[in-house]
Amino acid sequence: MLDAYSPLYAASGAALVLAMSLLWAPWTKSPIPTYGPWYLPSFLRGLHATMALGSDEDAFFLGLYHKYGTIVYIPWPMQQYTLLTSRAINGFYSSNNLDFHPIRHWFEQVLFGIGKYPESMFADRYYPMHARALTKERLRGSIHRFNEVFSERVKELEAQVHASQDGYIDIPIVEWVVNAMFESGLSAIYGPEFVRIARDRKPLTVEQGHDSFDDAFPILASGMVPPFLGRFIKPLSNGLRARADLVAALEEFIQMGTPGLDDGLTKDSVEWMEKEGLSPNEVAPMLLSDLWGSQANSPQACVALLLRVFQTPGCVDKIAKEVSAAQVFNNGLNYAKLNDALPFLASCVNETLRTETSSFSVRVAKENCILDVSVDNYEQRIVPIPKNARVCAVTRVPHLTDPVWGDDPLVWDPARFLPAGNDEKSMVELAKLLKEVRGFGGGVSMCEGRHLATHELKIAVAHFALHFDVEPLILDGSEDDYTRFKIKGRSELGFAPKKNSARPGLGAFQFTSDMKVRIRLRDV
Repeated sequence: MLDAYSPLYAASGAALVLAMSLLWAPWTKSPIPTYGPWYLPSFLRGLHATMALGSDEDAFFLGLYHKYGTIVYIPWPMQQYTLLTSRAINGFYSSNNLDFHPIRHWFEQVLFGIGKYPESMFADRYYPMHARALTKERLRGSIHRFNEVFSERVKELEAQVHASQDGYIDIPIVEWVVNAMFESGLSAIYGPEFVRIARDRKPLTVEQGHDSFDDAFPILASGMVPPFLGRFIKPLSNGLRARADLVAALEEFIQMGTPGLDDGLTKDSVEWMEKEGLSPNEVAPMLLSDLWGSQANSPQACVALLLRVFQTPGCVDKIAKEVSAAQVFNNGLNYAKLNDALPFLASCVNETLRTETSSFSVRVAKENCILDVSVDNYEQRIVPIPKNARVCAVTRVPHLTDPVWGDDPLVWDPARFLPAGNDEKSMVELAKLLKEVRGFGGGVSMCEGRHLATHELKIAVAHFALHFDVEPLILDGSEDDYTRFKIKGRSELGFAPKKNSARPGLGAFQFTSDMKVRIRLRDV
């Protein structure tokens, strides 16, 4: 009986071997290594990579760097060539053969629900308008609105400390900073009237809606969940409902005539909408992308920055002295001084962007092309990239491994981005060093809101340095409940809340918990 089916078994076995070889092919020679053990099928390697990334982002990518070097291919579901060194990433950003627009359009449609429009409308008109509105020269009004709200929150906190019989109060630092930054950031982009609308919104305030949408963001961004399954995944279904509510709130604000807003990105976007003949419903999702972009990173980066500044010996004194000497807050806010007269504070901001961010820059190969992934000038390495392949630059790895950061790149050094002198050579060297910080990405996909974000961080830290002393409250035996980090000039490790490892490549690290700090008024 079995003999009669022998040809069928033989054919089935051959088909299985052929199918496995297409997924596996361990003998295939390629100048680019593939992630995972050679004996595993391709899809198992890809699944293992996805799970490892979700478990510990830093361990995963540093492991790739030490094992594979400059570049590695990660199979489905990531299905991308991954770049891990500064030189390779610089070549990636400068390549004319790698296209960002397909990725940007996918993000706009899938993540924010922006409709499909003629590419020329975005490439020729919307994107240039958006970029112009976020230049330093056009941000003056937005920054003043941010400062007005944040300074009021600082005054409220100061009054609470004054009223305390103990001379101090204890606050959850993540909650306080994120809430204060959220309202201040809303005012910056949408104006003070929208802040009031946001507070009264039902059933969710705008902040609650943003948080729910943001919880779903990593799932949406992964592209791994088919739309019909969304309703079965609670964080995703809740996030999509919150997204619809946020779009409705922004649409109503546009229909009201954007009250209380005379300039800035939102005003320019609405004027662009009218010229293009679009409806408020069509433009509201575009404004949602600005809301998420401004709120998903700056508040968390501010928490990390404040905790490092206040745990570094002498750092707060230097910032307070610098801000006072520049008279940044005399008679309101001196925008020019905020831009140009705070080099030490700017260095603290850049160092935090280096150590506390992780961004992925993704491109699609327009045609068969090559990339230079050489380690140095002495041993050239050129690799082929096939047409339509995805290439991802992982900026986190050079931030933690590049020799330019010295013997221990994990040390937070507040003065790292100060020039060695006032001569031209020192300024050139500083400019080179700053180019190696990619917390906002790079090339054509560099975050257009970077100037707004860095100004917000400077304002928040400057106010705290002038008014408060901040002391982390760490109970004996609870040290393992926190992230520990190295600080230049201090032998003990600093404390910060635990990082959220489920958001790889999405910018500033968020936190899975809060931590109490003690706030006292600063002796000036």
